[in-house]
Amino acid sequence: MVTRAKKIHPRKKTPAPVEPAEMPVEAPAAAPAVPSYAAPAEPEAAAPADANEPDYGGNIGELLGSVAHIEGEEEEPAPPAPEPAEPAAEEPGHKHLSIESILNRGKQAAPPPPEPKAAPAATKSSPRPSVGKLLALVVVLLLVAAVGIFMFIQKNGPATSGLWSRFAPKPAAAPAGQQPAAVKPPAAAFESVSLVVKLGAAQQPGAVGPFVVARIVETDVVAQDTFKASGSVQTAGGRSSGVITIINTTSKAYTFVATTRFLTKDGILFRLKTATPIPANGSVDANVAADQPGAQGDIGPSDFTIPGLPADLQAKIYGKSAAAMTGGAGTAKAVSQADLDQAKASLLDKLGAESESNLKAMAAAGEVLLPELVTSTELSRTAPKAGAAAATFVMKLSMRFRAMLIPSKDVLALLQDKMSETLPADQKGAYSLGEPQYYVQAYPTDGLAEVRIEAPLQKL
Repeated sequence: MVTRAKKIHPRKKTPAPVEPAEMPVEAPAAAPAVPSYAAPAEPEAAAPADANEPDYGGNIGELLGSVAHIEGEEEEPAPPAPEPAEPAAEEPGHKHLSIESILNRGKQAAPPPPEPKAAPAATKSSPRPSVGKLLALVVVLLLVAAVGIFMFIQKNGPATSGLWSRFAPKPAAAPAGQQPAAVKPPAAAFESVSLVVKLGAAQQPGAVGPFVVARIVETDVVAQDTFKASGSVQTAGGRSSGVITIINTTSKAYTFVATTRFLTKDGILFRLKTATPIPANGSVDANVAADQPGAQGDIGPSDFTIPGLPADLQAKIYGKSAAAMTGGAGTAKAVSQADLDQAKASLLDKLGAESESNLKAMAAAGEVLLPELVTSTELSRTAPKAGAAAATFVMKLSMRFRAMLIPSKDVLALLQDKMSETLPADQKGAYSLGEPQYYVQAYPTDGLAEVRIEAPLQKL
């Protein structure tokens, strides 16, 4: 096999070769002339260099091979070692130079290179990180951070304020004139359905929202009672007056005429001011005045007998006073404004209880009566004026109560529609409505009321 000798390209341009005197090349032995076509004689090996002189070329292969390989960096592949070439025929008059002579030429042109340091072992024990490895590490850290942020957002949701809100996607705006579609939560989130309805005596054209026609009912009630006066008034002096309670323990009713006498145990006489019916087995309050003017008539609470009755009836029909008689010494009991207000409030309580009973009796089956939807109007009131001299007074009050009755069947139909709109399609038959609750949000004005109705959802 014939191989070609590869040319050696020196790394630096060197001056013209100067053959060193200390490395002579032995000339071939004298021989007869050989024709030009004959193969030249094989040259003898060059004489070895001085052992004391450093060899700059003999260990170049080991020096190149010992270069530390930095892990992670691409290393430029070393050129393949040249195959040993057959020595070329030497022309007459030329000398064959060895590799040592060529390297020694560079020795004369440049100073010898520094001896190689024992770096390979240290480099292998503590390799330096490469740029590529650092870049790869940075990329991995960035990926881990991105995955962590993504998982945090998936678990906790994006922030609604701060820096994230600037970059969070905004919901698409609904087209003009179109309401945005409501997002329905899962069925498990629904515990009840509610809606607000308006109530009125007649349908309202153009009413916004659900409207229910309510039935209107009314009742008139009257109450009357006697009340004690707590005020006082100055008088010029006269007859003491006050209130006594006439008690009848018999089974027969009586009517006492005006001026009927009532006598205290001390002999102070009072007379009935007006005719008064006395019920059987009952009692009644009546106004009396002293028979004689003067301060002797100003007495405290007392017991009274009726001298005009037979002796056997005087123990069965008699009088009692719970308050003092006044007016004989220049002062007398009078009706104050506070007395009138308290009397009206007391009558209203009685009338309210009576009207509630009447309205419930008027409500049909399936109609709901709410106390908040009941209104009242005063029809008439009879009572003395504030400041009138009297130990007691009578007030009579007449009221009209008006109520709006809610038809529960209409309300339940609206709640059913609301439940159907709220529940997902696969849950519509899985729930039923419970007992609805009513909450008045606006008191009736101009014949209208606003009520919120809520019903619980019950799992079937």
